[in-house]
Amino acid sequence: MTCPSPPVAHRLRRVQAAPGRAVRLLVATLLVAGFAGACASPFQGSDAAAAALFAEGDAALDRGDLEQAYLRFAEVPRLHPESPRSAEAFPLAARIYYKLFFRYRYQEVKPEWLAEQPAFLFDWLGARLEEGGGEDDVKALFLGMPWSHYQDYEAYARSHPDLARWGIRAVEDNGIIESVKVEGLAGAQAVAPGGVSAP
Repeated sequence: MTCPSPPVAHRLRRVQAAPGRAVRLLVATLLVAGFAGACASPFQGSDAAAAALFAEGDAALDRGDLEQAYLRFAEVPRLHPESPRSAEAFPLAARIYYKLFFRYRYQEVKPEWLAEQPAFLFDWLGARLEEGGGEDDVKALFLGMPWSHYQDYEAYARSHPDLARWGIRAVEDNGIIESVKVEGLAGAQAVAPGGVSAP
């Protein structure tokens, strides 16, 4: 088996190092949670196209172009939802969105596409959970975000029963999501940054 690109742990470190708001604690949590070391077999057919999109996102991440990296990673599930690359792209896209959210949070002029991303990411998370994803994916999307992000999720989930059934629950501290759990997963625990179980 070969690894056609660096492992997820390495890419998360590059998201951490990219210009913008620091996410060292959250990235460290994701690395400890077990994203490191995943290898995929060579891609053929449509998987090759997904791998090409992923490589474009990877190259943009190397350049520090977070917007292009996000857009390329997000194209993987849109165009190739069955590709294994979708699972690998999700935590990267989620943490890049985190950085872009805070980059543009108080700016009057924001990329038009940015406002559409929460609903897309919530749907993508639901697909990941259906495919066997777990707490790691949920943490990537929620930890460190403003409480309003979780409130947006709750509002969205109320009209999307397939998503609501997972029972994602979050806890905030001073308006920031500090822990999250998925009650619909067997043996789910609330996991805070650093891997400490929340009460």
